[in-house]
Amino acid sequence: MYRFHEIRIHRLYSRLAELGLDGMIVLDRENTFYLTNFSGTASILLLMQDSLIFLADSRYYERAKKNFRRSKSPSKKPINIEVVQQQGDGREQLKAFFDVRGKLRIGFESSISYESFCWLEKVVRPARLVEVSKEIADLRAVKDSYEQMQIRRAAALTDLCVDMLASNLRPGVSEREVAIAIRRFWEDAGAEGESFDPIIAFGANAAIPHHKTSNHRLKSKDVALIDFGCRVNGYCSDLTRTFFIGDPNANKKNIYKIVHDAQAAALQKVKPGVPAAEIDTAARDLIARAGFGDFFSHRTGHGVGIAIHEKPSIGAPSSDILLEGMVITVEPGIYLPGKFGVRIEDLVLVTKNGAELLSKTPKDIKIL
Repeated sequence: MYRFHEIRIHRLYSRLAELGLDGMIVLDRENTFYLTNFSGTASILLLMQDSLIFLADSRYYERAKKNFRRSKSPSKKPINIEVVQQQGDGREQLKAFFDVRGKLRIGFESSISYESFCWLEKVVRPARLVEVSKEIADLRAVKDSYEQMQIRRAAALTDLCVDMLASNLRPGVSEREVAIAIRRFWEDAGAEGESFDPIIAFGANAAIPHHKTSNHRLKSKDVALIDFGCRVNGYCSDLTRTFFIGDPNANKKNIYKIVHDAQAAALQKVKPGVPAAEIDTAARDLIARAGFGDFFSHRTGHGVGIAIHEKPSIGAPSSDILLEGMVITVEPGIYLPGKFGVRIEDLVLVTKNGAELLSKTPKDIKIL
């Protein structure tokens, strides 16, 4: 665990105190990683205002002890950390802790299963559970300098992968073969792997926004829509580019230009303090004015971090507000059923003055 993890924990402590809570139990693996840098499974993280208790599964106990060693640059308010090996599933240890502490108010995550909630509610009695998922989601939405660095690295590898794609997209290749080539590229490049199952969509399949990669083969004059990303040190990238196999006709060129212009309009809106819904509106209105509003069927973007989909939501119903340090996607598209689709997606850092594109791959029309 490093200094920035301690800073994140102190920020969470402050949020919990504002809500009148005495602590929080973290079971979600992504939240545990965000707060502690520990990526093992089956752990229980107990955050109290004066301490951190980590119940580690026996398989990961030695690793957990190493993970929680003090950083060389501890925060101004060092956290009292105790790493304990779980006995069984750790529930009895947790119960013993709360049995002697009275009627506390303890935060929990709504992402846990109903079964987990039921046993958690029993073992913390007489303490009362309070749902606080929004608080930790809000913290995760704004990336610190370390997180930004990892996402930059993932985005840079994704840009490099585009060159490999261009050499592989030839008539006769299957969607599945391209997906395999992408996975091989991540392994060779030193990434941890893919950030999500890549969407490889050829021809009419490109009109399905979340097409499931198949054995369909690329043909001359096809559109190839590729949505993919990798993971570096636990953090994701996300990029979509649309390729044309052979010179596209006027209709395809026009659709591409509309999507390109819609993304540009949305990017111009990105800056701190702007409602996320306005980013969506900028792209959606341009596409609607061009006559294709009914063919843009998803939100314009989402936050990216440890998970491929995080806050903020860049869509019409969203109440999220952009903040400096958020990393989002901007990805408008037009999808003509049975024909083809076009989507352009970039990874964007919200900066003090606007937007910085973390995706560097050019967006001019790509003809192979």
